[in-house]
Amino acid sequence: MTRNTEKILNADLHRKILEELEIEPSVDAGRIGIAVENGVVTLSGALPSFSEKWAVEKAVKRVRGVRAIECELKVELMGMHRMSDTDIAAVAANVLAWDRALPSSIQIATHDGVVDLTGTVEWTLQRELAEDHVRQISGVRAVENRIHVVSSPLT
Repeated sequence: MTRNTEKILNADLHRKILEELEIEPSVDAGRIGIAVENGVVTLSGALPSFSEKWAVEKAVKRVRGVRAIECELKVELMGMHRMSDTDIAAVAANVLAWDRALPSSIQIATHDGVVDLTGTVEWTLQRELAEDHVRQISGVRAVENRIHVVSSPLT
């Protein structure tokens, strides 16, 4: 592939990513820097919430031609969105308890706005659902999902 062809492909992928971000209602595309090289996308910038960061990553993954994502997006929580780790843990515990699809075996730990989920569930859907719920909590900067899926034997 020639250098000019590569530049054209990179520019085309950059345009498609920007278009995808602009139609994503939960994302402010103007806050996001995009660099593309051979299908590897580097995202940069500062966002006001972890849920927006997650939405950006999800939108970019939808674009055909994206081979890998290097996410350098930072979450900068302002004023009322800042919560103590104790408050985040309490809200996370309540949110997970309210969803009857989730077992009580999920445990929560927080540190510097990062929520660490551990425990066991029977279904991958439960693991993903717990993470999705916690991502939406204001003040959460990241989620480390260490929940193990342990299928019970059929009887």
